[in-house]
Amino acid sequence: MKILHIISQYSESTGSGCCLQNILRQARAAGHENFLVSGISEGVTPSSLDMIDAGQCRFVNFGEPPLIFPIPGMSDVMPCKSSRFGDLSDDQLNLYEEAWGTAIADALQTFQPDIIHSHHLWIVSAIARQLSTGVNIPQVISCHSTDLHQYQSHPQLRKRVETCREADRVFALSEEQKREIIKYFTIAEEKITIVGGGINTEIFYSHKEKPAPPPVQIVYSGKLSRARGVNWLLEAMTGFTPEEAHLHLAGSDTGEEAIQCLQRGKQLEKCGLVTVHGSLPQPELAKLMRQSHLFVLPAFQEDLPLVLLEALACGCRLACTDLPDCVELLGRAKSGLVELVALPDPASLAMPEKIDQELFQNWLYNTLRTLVDKIKQSPQLSVEEKLECQSIIARSSWHDVFTRINKVYMKLTNQTFEQITSPMHYKSISFQGIAGAYSDLACRTARPDLETVPCKSFEDAFHAVREKQADLAMIPVDNTIAGRVADVHHLLPESRLHIVGEHFQRISHCLVGLPGARLEEITDIHSHIHALPQCRNYIHDHNFTTHVAADTASGAANLKKSNDPTQAAIASELAAELYGLDILDRDIQDNNLNTTRFLILSRDNFVPMYEEKIRFLTTFLFEVRNIPAALYKALGGFATNNIQMVKLESYVDDHFNVARFYVDVEGHIESRSLNMALEELRFFAKNLTVMGTYPAHPFRISL
Repeated sequence: MKILHIISQYSESTGSGCCLQNILRQARAAGHENFLVSGISEGVTPSSLDMIDAGQCRFVNFGEPPLIFPIPGMSDVMPCKSSRFGDLSDDQLNLYEEAWGTAIADALQTFQPDIIHSHHLWIVSAIARQLSTGVNIPQVISCHSTDLHQYQSHPQLRKRVETCREADRVFALSEEQKREIIKYFTIAEEKITIVGGGINTEIFYSHKEKPAPPPVQIVYSGKLSRARGVNWLLEAMTGFTPEEAHLHLAGSDTGEEAIQCLQRGKQLEKCGLVTVHGSLPQPELAKLMRQSHLFVLPAFQEDLPLVLLEALACGCRLACTDLPDCVELLGRAKSGLVELVALPDPASLAMPEKIDQELFQNWLYNTLRTLVDKIKQSPQLSVEEKLECQSIIARSSWHDVFTRINKVYMKLTNQTFEQITSPMHYKSISFQGIAGAYSDLACRTARPDLETVPCKSFEDAFHAVREKQADLAMIPVDNTIAGRVADVHHLLPESRLHIVGEHFQRISHCLVGLPGARLEEITDIHSHIHALPQCRNYIHDHNFTTHVAADTASGAANLKKSNDPTQAAIASELAAELYGLDILDRDIQDNNLNTTRFLILSRDNFVPMYEEKIRFLTTFLFEVRNIPAALYKALGGFATNNIQMVKLESYVDDHFNVARFYVDVEGHIESRSLNMALEELRFFAKNLTVMGTYPAHPFRISL
């Protein structure tokens, strides 16, 4: 599917920018083709758009003619130089609309998308709707709350956004936001889908114990403004000693309020109460959260507060105000894990400077004091609290969010589940061996539409995919006769690839010889070290002398060069065809159930959408911690959550010090039961690596 993404101003540090990044990643992993039109400042292209090719981007440039004014921000306080929509003149607004109309029209003509996904119920989305209606392209719009604030604040601009009502679907972050969209835009309820917001669970996770207090480590991350309650938080910290609690202030902003917050933070930094970090990239923020005990968000205004989920995923307790979205997200959480601070009169929330500062500061301090005292006694989350964390964030991975978005894409473009779950951009598949090997046969059987890429070794097959010399790799892992394939389990973790499928190939061995050769003349046979014992009875009955070849196809290829009619090879029918050999006998294997299981691997972490009627497998690797009965405890969660374990194998490192385990289980990575089992596994295991979730092969289903 070809998706045109549109955002009026891109910043990796804003909620909408983060959302766009992750939707682009998930769409690419799902096999979609992306194109982006975005506003930028003074020709500076975003460095964080590594998930889309530069040739698939068009930018509307602000700060240069004809748009000589700074880029208008969807929020009045932006992390970059910006202007405000309410301050733009009619002439500037007309130039704005003209520039965006030209850029979007060019993208429609150049890319010819199947669907448009724009961000914010605001001017740019309205322009996209006007242009897409004439060419009959469906449009979805993601609401990010700042658009609703703009709609309330600037009634003079509402006529410019009226066509947003005509969008085919609007994505809301929460039930509360859905009610506001209906209220302000009078959009029919059935045209609004709650998709929620996502967190990157590959960055935000918890795997170690928290440091022992004192002091209790507290984190705030976000904009530095009164609307986020940062000034009250800083004053509340003065009620603690440096030995009791320490606040990490992560965030940056422009404007007078941010300067005041930073100045006060620097003053308290000298007292040992605060560390001012500035804006942190997500991996560094996640690391800080994993080292901290408590995350606090004393906001008066906030979109869906995904940062709370990120903190929970890193094992933090939470203190936040009882904004509707916070209550919707966390309201069922038990006291001790989450503490909600009551906000003052809702009428004052739009103007936090008018609230009773001392009263709110006391409420905030008392909440922090309660949690700090609890954390000093119990710094680690209990098993029950960890399970509750997992329950809260279970539906908030970006894959889960995109699954909901993708279903709307499918419905609006009339595409089927099979079309969506079968990426069309794959063109080639690598394997270990030469042409005619059973791995080659597996490639041609499983993916007959792909070009096969022979490689000398498994490492070379992995490397071919990483370096984009091939799109997929077909790697054997098990054989019903010979057992597991050596080395593969050691190589998989370092491959940096993801399992996207499995294939079962029946092994039907043929005795092949030179053209005109006769079976009774054969004295010697050549084949792979595993193929020879699989035909032991046949070899014994004919009193053949055996010779080991690199693989079955190599034995066949070398036979052609020898020109000796007494020599033969055990190989596939495909090898005989490719090398011009005669088949002297068929199905010579001792066991007719001889079958090899292959894994199909990709650069992209393509996870198919969860469908209850489809049987899925999930593969992962882990090491056990050095504690008594660690393996027993690690696997207990799969039994209690009714997860069928299909395969469990152990292997040791080069020094025989660490036992690693390879596991296949039935279940989808986004299912609640598997998530609960994996969360329990994390308590007793380390270095957990999920290799992939993929549909079970029909061969397995037929058993």
